[in-house]
Amino acid sequence: MPEVTLIYVPEIKIVQADNSVFRILIAKEECIYLSQMDVRELQKAKGAIRAAVDVLMEQLELQPTDLERVILTGSFGGEVDIDAILDLGLLPPVRKQVVETVANGAGFGAAMLLTEEGFALGELLAEKASQVDLDQDANFYDYYIAVMKLAP
Repeated sequence: MPEVTLIYVPEIKIVQADNSVFRILIAKEECIYLSQMDVRELQKAKGAIRAAVDVLMEQLELQPTDLERVILTGSFGGEVDIDAILDLGLLPPVRKQVVETVANGAGFGAAMLLTEEGFALGELLAEKASQVDLDQDANFYDYYIAVMKLAP
């Protein structure tokens, strides 16, 4: 896709693609760009994750200082930079020391269920668990909008 350089400042290069989308060149060697749509998707993801956490904490009557361990997993959570997500406000203001990442938490959880003790623990957790329909919570959308800014 041909590009037209619109502005060039050493370190920053803004280009316009054929589809008129403006992008910032982040890494020339890897052809990595950042567009307004990328920023918007990050805002929406951050808003949804943080609003969900805020709703759950409200329902459990917890404050960020009450959290002793926060585990992030999955293809996104297992790879994030903890300082970056705290600076972004993806999580409530918790101490960095309580946040940990686990690359394959679902796999580890499934493997735990293969033992009798693990299976019994899984059954116990399932009995105690309850479903939370975030879209039914009166505050979810207010939280979602309030936390979309890219700041803590």
